[in-house]
Amino acid sequence: MTLEGRMGTLDVLYTGSYLDRQVNQLVDYSGYGNVGAYLPYYICNYLSTTAPSYSACGNADVLVELDDQNERTTHEFRIASNENSELPFSYTAGVFIDESILMTINEYNYNGAISPEGQDSYALYQENCPIPGAWARDESCRPAQTRFYNDIMRTEEQTSFFGEVTFPVSDKLDFMIGMRKYDMDIDFRGQSKFGYRIALILLVGFVGIQFVPTDLNQSDTVTKFTASYKPDEDTFMVFHKI
Repeated sequence: MTLEGRMGTLDVLYTGSYLDRQVNQLVDYSGYGNVGAYLPYYICNYLSTTAPSYSACGNADVLVELDDQNERTTHEFRIASNENSELPFSYTAGVFIDESILMTINEYNYNGAISPEGQDSYALYQENCPIPGAWARDESCRPAQTRFYNDIMRTEEQTSFFGEVTFPVSDKLDFMIGMRKYDMDIDFRGQSKFGYRIALILLVGFVGIQFVPTDLNQSDTVTKFTASYKPDEDTFMVFHKI
């Protein structure tokens, strides 16, 4: 949405947007069977509790279910001098606000894990449940064939102030000075979770990666200088320094 207006010597502009998108995909990931060095971990029958050995393997059919949710809101408000201004220069100033949330769940379903050849001989080979205490959009346990999944959220909040002033030196030459100051907060949290296999349970406990809430702040001020020269009606040259 864009709103434009004029207040005497000022042109006023507001523009805003809102996005709410959900994407669901089913992807054939069976090609992993050709190059995946760790494929046996997902689909083979582990009989040893002291070493990662197996006696048989199920089929390498792999299906990935993707669920992405993205929400984003932006606002920008700016003012600019117009031809009614009596100042010896022109200017533009404003503020920009951007907030976004991205949540993604990727579930890798190895169908061979629940085949007679791929099932463990131990009752512990069951569902794939979230890491206790880790952030999760979906806190339910996945079925046994979901040997690996990601459940992650990333948020971003940005506020920036900007402005520029243009000084006409002559009819052909202009100098412009601009500045943009921004402050951004980024947060990342969630988990990457492997399904249990009996040998690894006894050796290392539980298998997964927890992404603890991370608040990263970035802020800076960017300046620029531009010289514009128009020697004639058919030629225009611009020189930038940032």
